[in-house]
Amino acid sequence: MRLFPFLKQQKLFFLYLLIPLIIIVILSPWLQKVSFFLIFCLLSIVLLCFLLIQFSGVFYQVKDPADHLFYVHTEDNWKLPLHYHAPILPATRKYPLILVHGLASNKHSVDLDKRHSLAYFLKQHNYPVFVVNLRGTKQSYHRSKDAYQDFCFDDFVFQDAPSIIRRVRELTGAPKVIWIGHSMGAMILQAFLGQKLPEHENVACFISLGGPGTWTYLNHDSTWKPLLKSSSLNPLIDLPSLGKIVSPFLGRFYLPEKAKVYFSKDIEHQTARTLFANSLENISTGLLNQIKNWVKNDEEMSVDRKWDYRKGLKNIVIPSLFIVGKGDMIVAPSSTKFVWENISSKDKKFVLLSKENGMSSDYCHISIITGSKTSQEVFPHILEWLNKFGIEEKNRNYLSLFKKYLHLKRKD
Repeated sequence: MRLFPFLKQQKLFFLYLLIPLIIIVILSPWLQKVSFFLIFCLLSIVLLCFLLIQFSGVFYQVKDPADHLFYVHTEDNWKLPLHYHAPILPATRKYPLILVHGLASNKHSVDLDKRHSLAYFLKQHNYPVFVVNLRGTKQSYHRSKDAYQDFCFDDFVFQDAPSIIRRVRELTGAPKVIWIGHSMGAMILQAFLGQKLPEHENVACFISLGGPGTWTYLNHDSTWKPLLKSSSLNPLIDLPSLGKIVSPFLGRFYLPEKAKVYFSKDIEHQTARTLFANSLENISTGLLNQIKNWVKNDEEMSVDRKWDYRKGLKNIVIPSLFIVGKGDMIVAPSSTKFVWENISSKDKKFVLLSKENGMSSDYCHISIITGSKTSQEVFPHILEWLNKFGIEEKNRNYLSLFKKYLHLKRKD
């Protein structure tokens, strides 16, 4: 446990805060009382943060609803967890699903508990589901002495995506898989399919839940401008700890509009507190800098500038469903619609979750997956698409299906 939980670099903390206070005490004895008061306040804040983290860890702890845990080993030595939800009846022709979280989050953002889990919902409809923890999350790690963390978006596309698809096919024996991505989890597959990388032909269909296509709209969003300009804060702020500190207060006090990015009336207060306490993750500096360059230059390019992810959208030809909330303050609906308009799929659909379209509310970025009415209003759209494009066309006998089930059990 860090002394000051939401600061990563304790040395900078002591350098910028404690040392100047000590110098003031030495050089100006008449300021001793003020200095001691400031030190007392600072230590009180540290203690309060520590207690809040312990409180959230006890009262908002969640149990993983998955049935099994597997791992993916990437070529650049990352080990990624795969949380497997086994279908009720294994003898099916349904492709296995890969469910991927977004930026600054982990698998809990899409698989929080049985009531707020797309994976658990689809398991009840007899789909095998693998929920991924991407590199940089608390359950993933890099097999090196320095535990490498400075990765970028390109690593998700060229390393994680093909390794995950390959591993799921290996575990299940399925010829193809389905990828469901929330936020950046959708953008990863869009870039992966657009560049026609190995394993791209083994993706049967794709579902985007609030997935961005372009990032330039952030230039005109006053909510995100300060964050993009202050990248120097990224090495200092520890988001998992900050989430635990903030979570007990969600829903208990008035929040200004700009603070409602992750918290809206569509999400129950207890759900929001549990989500904040368990799902937040730090953003790699390399990834944040890459996104900043995208916003600044009106492009989505790889770091080495060899790959243009935006131009690659035309190479996506598989059935693709795009769902986004009208009230999404993180990914503008126009950004998701941009992808829908520019892919080459003959079977593609765009769904805007809004009151005008029969929804109970204008869904936000988080309620699209963990809202109080998401399982009744959003998940059926996903299930309908999967039942149409997520099932093998060829007939398979019961013996081969039973062998596939035993193959997965032996891998456990």
